[in-house]
Amino acid sequence: MKHDTASKRSPIGSRLNFCGKGGFSMFEVTIVVLIVGIIGAFLIPIVATNLTASRLSTATNVLASDIEFCASECITRPSTPRKIVFDLARNCYTLQDSSGATIKYPADGLPYANDFSTGRNSRLQGVSIKQITANQRELTFDAYGRPQLNADLSIQLQQANATMTVTVKKETGETLITLP
Repeated sequence: MKHDTASKRSPIGSRLNFCGKGGFSMFEVTIVVLIVGIIGAFLIPIVATNLTASRLSTATNVLASDIEFCASECITRPSTPRKIVFDLARNCYTLQDSSGATIKYPADGLPYANDFSTGRNSRLQGVSIKQITANQRELTFDAYGRPQLNADLSIQLQQANATMTVTVKKETGETLITLP
């Protein structure tokens, strides 16, 4: 008994083979490439802008966290107060003890320094410390975690044309992050 395989084809299989030609025409490929190119031309600047904003936002959060860490260190170690020293010329800051020695970062034992381009924060490359109010180069805290300031301290970070500001309130030490 001979089986007729052609008659047992599924309707889907027969529809797929009706054309007889394989592949795409040059016109179809050109249209797809053109559409992908147009979409890419719109998406690349958006992605780049979001990356810049993300780096700046992350750097601002890192700075705010470092300020809060320094204040908490002063509370837990009242006999050896800590301070943050800003160096605008080198675009960095360090956390130091009262003798001026840079303290160690608890997680990895490396010096607690941040320049937004090397070490644990190398992913934040391109962020810079643009300005500090009243040229305040040091931020010290008392044994209760209160900043030793005459006025609120604002540190402005910049990447490309975007800026964000970290403000330390003189009365409470509260750390606020704001957009310009």
